[in-house]
Amino acid sequence: MSTALGSHIESKPARVYDPGLTGLPLAQRSGINLPTPENLDRVAADGAAKRNRTAAEVTPQEFGKHFGIPREFALFVQRMEGRLIHLEREVETLRNASKMPHLRDVERRG
Repeated sequence: MSTALGSHIESKPARVYDPGLTGLPLAQRSGINLPTPENLDRVAADGAAKRNRTAAEVTPQEFGKHFGIPREFALFVQRMEGRLIHLEREVETLRNASKMPHLRDVERRG
């Protein structure tokens, strides 16, 4: 005598598996994004950030193909952009050094 596959599984009402309400408002539940002005602005900003990648985040082949330049030149441009970003951060740090509490009493010339 053969039995059907899965026939030994006990049948339970659907309400046993229903977790019910989570208790959180709809806007705070994970995975739900209501179309409020703040959410629309945030989604638009995230999309713009993904589109505006720096040259260092793009492969040299993709970068070179987009601008019609050789791979070696694309690598050079990527290195220069990385160096420029590093120097800009360093300059900003030095400009803000006078605002740091431990440098308030340091004499500034110039």
